[in-house]
Amino acid sequence: MQIGIIAEGTSDQAVITNILRGLGLDGSDILPLRPDLQEDETDKNYKISEYKGGTWQGVKNDCLEREESVFEDFFWVEDNRFIVIQLDTAEAGDKDFGVIQPDKKAENYSTELRKNVIEKINEWIENQYEDELLYAVCIEETEAWILTIFQTTDTSKSADPKKKLLEVEAPKNKKTKQKSKEKLSHYYDRLTKDFRKSKKLKQFAKRNQSLADFIAQVQEKLENT
Repeated sequence: MQIGIIAEGTSDQAVITNILRGLGLDGSDILPLRPDLQEDETDKNYKISEYKGGTWQGVKNDCLEREESVFEDFFWVEDNRFIVIQLDTAEAGDKDFGVIQPDKKAENYSTELRKNVIEKINEWIENQYEDELLYAVCIEETEAWILTIFQTTDTSKSADPKKKLLEVEAPKNKKTKQKSKEKLSHYYDRLTKDFRKSKKLKQFAKRNQSLADFIAQVQEKLENT
């Protein structure tokens, strides 16, 4: 089995890769597809405090242009291939994307918003490849998933996960601090190495519903393939 990743940025790819490894996939079977690891401008020497995130538009373009892009090339090679599409929900309500926003106070907010983002993705791809897609919908940001490593409370409730991560990411531990001029993707890879450990990943998933939903979907695909 091989799994490709289309994400907002290479830092998101790094996080998803470590999650997939924690679910039993070998690193050689995980292929970052978009953005290109060598060309992603959002990743160049950013500090977490300066990073503004990748783009929904890039992911949307890949979905709309699927017949001339990575989708057709990736699925043409062989069976037992899947693509993870990663989006956080910070931009979901923008007029260019128009995802329906559920009530944040609702108990099932994370699950409903995830469902609405998935519906938007499927609209972009005109319901093609649905059986081959895995949806990494991070509510509100990828950093909310990373926060599960550093705190035991529900990280989906954080209003500003990126800011919160800065506050709790073991500030006195040199092993987890971002090094000077280190690419954000390399830093996020180091920061989320514990995602590669299946027992720990299972515990982390209890702290964020959208992470748990993504893991459950991947596990179902692995069991039925």
